[in-house]
Amino acid sequence: MHRRRAETDAALRPLLGDGGLSALLCPAHFKQLWLHASTIGSIPGVDHTLVKKIDEYSGIWAGLAWTDELLRLTTGRLVDLLLMKLEGCLHSEPTLTIMLAHDSSLVPVLVALGIYTSEWPPLASALVFELAEIRGQQCVRVSMNDDVRIDWRPWGSFRAHVGKFGLSQDAHTACCNSSL
Repeated sequence: MHRRRAETDAALRPLLGDGGLSALLCPAHFKQLWLHASTIGSIPGVDHTLVKKIDEYSGIWAGLAWTDELLRLTTGRLVDLLLMKLEGCLHSEPTLTIMLAHDSSLVPVLVALGIYTSEWPPLASALVFELAEIRGQQCVRVSMNDDVRIDWRPWGSFRAHVGKFGLSQDAHTACCNSSL
């Protein structure tokens, strides 16, 4: 981790001075400068190699920063919504639901699912939940960009694992109204 930070700081020094990565308000936003270079004009020194270094460092750092409580508070509403949507599909006709999220919202969901690989999600990533009845049992499978991350698992065990990160609207309101 320290080696990657040092490499990233060294790559940023010509652009940002001695502050390196610390000078960036949000490393994930730095990628936008490179992606939209054809529209806004290129910035000397900002290229794919630099963006990849920042992504690698950001990805590793993001994977280390989460506690169960922090996951519940940051992504609990989204996890609760996902679980409610999936539960609603268990006893209904086949359904396709599409939900969109930023990469910075997707990372904590991946961490909560236990499938974060310390790689920042690429643009236009797809997190797919599939439900099926297998040998009389409701099961779920989770894929990320066509890579199966959770193979068919009984719904009950999946729900028990992921459900601890869910936060109902009432629980969210109570957390937000409590004093620290």
